[in-house]
Amino acid sequence: MEIKQAIAHAKEVAASKCDECGKEHQQLAEWLAELAGYKDKTYISDEWLTKNGFERQNYDTFLYCNDSVEISARIVDTEVGIWEVFITFLDHGDIEELDICTLGQFRMFLAIEGLNELAKKLK
Repeated sequence: MEIKQAIAHAKEVAASKCDECGKEHQQLAEWLAELAGYKDKTYISDEWLTKNGFERQNYDTFLYCNDSVEISARIVDTEVGIWEVFITFLDHGDIEELDICTLGQFRMFLAIEGLNELAKKLK
């Protein structure tokens, strides 16, 4: 199912329900629409990471830290432009990982992990 189909389905269910289920599906439709907005297909680059506050740790790894999260980005395939991104939540130690290529994918990953404000700050 594509994201547009998922949004339409969630809106359809929301319109047919007047209880908590309808509210949840409306919220889901809004959230999916926000994620669908992250369409930037620009490839992640060393320069972009540096411009957005990531510090180079070595030749292939960059690190971003704030009070609640540490994000590590490591290039794993320079030919294709695949970055392995780890998000470590400092308050509870959970780690999430995803291989991505584009800025849109990066922002979407941050939003899915509850880091919407950080995703919006990235230029």
